[in-house]
Amino acid sequence: WETRSGLYSYFGFTFTNDQVVNLTTVDDNFVRATTFTNVDGVYNGYGNLGYNKDFKLDSLRTLKVEVGMSGSINRFVNFFNADQYASITKSLGPSLGLRFTWTDWFEIRPEYRISFNETTFNRDFFDGQDFTQHNARLRTTTYFPKWLTWENDIRYTYNPNVGTGFQRDAVFWNTSLAYSFLNDKALATFKVYDLLNQNTNSRRTATQSYIEDVQSTVLQQYFMLSFSYKFNTLGKKGEVRENGWWD
Repeated sequence: WETRSGLYSYFGFTFTNDQVVNLTTVDDNFVRATTFTNVDGVYNGYGNLGYNKDFKLDSLRTLKVEVGMSGSINRFVNFFNADQYASITKSLGPSLGLRFTWTDWFEIRPEYRISFNETTFNRDFFDGQDFTQHNARLRTTTYFPKWLTWENDIRYTYNPNVGTGFQRDAVFWNTSLAYSFLNDKALATFKVYDLLNQNTNSRRTATQSYIEDVQSTVLQQYFMLSFSYKFNTLGKKGEVRENGWWD
């Protein structure tokens, strides 16, 4: 084959009446009272569209191109001190990915996604907000020499709109080196999680009533050495299964 291609999509929409929401009031003495009520006009819509195409460059080299677009829209109805309001959040995220494979030598997979987000309100006591998030990823696998496999998974995140005091960007790098011996029956692997020690998980999120910046504690950097031994060979000769330990 010279080229192969595929197109996929999915879409969904839900509309809700009699949605149960909190109704909170604060009196002149700053005493808060919360009850529940029902509202109409809540909806949620989402969709994703993707296309990929494979190019066979020669007997050993192939290139796969993937483009995608995802989006969502949500309408919420809520109350602010007994005043009813509605908020609409929208998001749109185009993406592009490549996968270049040179059989028995190496594979490289760069990806990029940008997300545009917007929240608007129909009342003046909340300001609308919009923000952008950038995500890039690079995965590489080297098979040379054949008894040594080196894998890398590098992710870059950039949140330009987060507030002061939050880390706006970070590089998250996992790497592993696998050594095969004893006629491919034994495998020794050395793995490093978060090689640069930058995994901070800083992000901005939008809800029906507020925008928040969050920076949470996540799994910290660690190193691991493992050993495995294969007692049987049920697979076909030359069969390779992709190792996705950090996916």
